[in-house]
Amino acid sequence: MADIDSDWNSDQILHARGVFTIFGEINADTCQQVVQFIMAHNMVTRPKTKNITLVINSEGGSLLDAFAVIDVMRSSAVPVHTLGIGQISSAALMIFMAGHSGQRVITANTSILSHQWDGSFTGKLHELMSMKTDMELTQARVINHYREFSCLDTDAIQKLLLPPHDVFLSAAQAVEYGIADRIQ
Repeated sequence: MADIDSDWNSDQILHARGVFTIFGEINADTCQQVVQFIMAHNMVTRPKTKNITLVINSEGGSLLDAFAVIDVMRSSAVPVHTLGIGQISSAALMIFMAGHSGQRVITANTSILSHQWDGSFTGKLHELMSMKTDMELTQARVINHYREFSCLDTDAIQKLLLPPHDVFLSAAQAVEYGIADRIQ
């Protein structure tokens, strides 16, 4: 590979090929790096790659930070493919699902976890009442995301993917429910 210097580290090689790895918790720092990576690839006049691939192995984390990544993925002119390996749980599953249609690949041994989002709220009564509106809006965003990136309706989503307990899925179930496109 003449365009890759042997002194480059693995991150530089992967980034030159349009690959970004998300390992560990979904948080502001991780998501900032992902957002910058996607935006940078969209700003290159002649990108070296035809697509971006996010390799995801994460236990999940911040839903709001995940939505920041999802919004940038959706607005990207460069298609964003996703590859789930190891585990894709909670907010990481939401990011995985938002990959370019037909290009959401999961490995056969990936552990997949879907569950209701959680949050903790404290404050005065008027603050808690205001938080109720935010909670309702967040729940609507989550349901809309699952509806858009699966083949399920709202009732099936709430029953199969977002019931009051954790739901672990096989790779085959992820494909069956339309949250992954194929198993590698």
